[in-house]
Amino acid sequence: MVNILLTTAILIASKLVAGVSIPDTQKNISKRQDDDNRNFCSVGSVYQIPGKTLDLELYSQRYFSGRIGFKTVTPNRCYELPPTYSSKLNGGTPGEGTVTFCTGKRCDGSCRSKSRQVWYTPADMQYDIKGLANSVYWSFP
Repeated sequence: MVNILLTTAILIASKLVAGVSIPDTQKNISKRQDDDNRNFCSVGSVYQIPGKTLDLELYSQRYFSGRIGFKTVTPNRCYELPPTYSSKLNGGTPGEGTVTFCTGKRCDGSCRSKSRQVWYTPADMQYDIKGLANSVYWSFP
């Protein structure tokens, strides 16, 4: 009888001790899934998408004449540009998201937005936005 009581007490005690040392795996699994499925990382009030970039080839004259240089931008952030008359986006290939060119230096002034599926070689900013582009914003869904 004593053996049965002693064995039962040891089993109950070992079960309690084992339960305390087992980590909360459900919490760890859900945290890992959240990390794997996260599409956006917040930087202040701006959302950025890791690994996504858009390469701009900038020109001082319309129809891709007088190359100024290159600028690489990330989504959901305004970038100042040198006065730009025309541009090729990712070498003149369609892409994702919406691009906005503006006459102001802080994505203000006269602006025009179009899908990257159809607007990937803006050839005449004077016609498109009624002035030279001085800033760009690439929005990504």
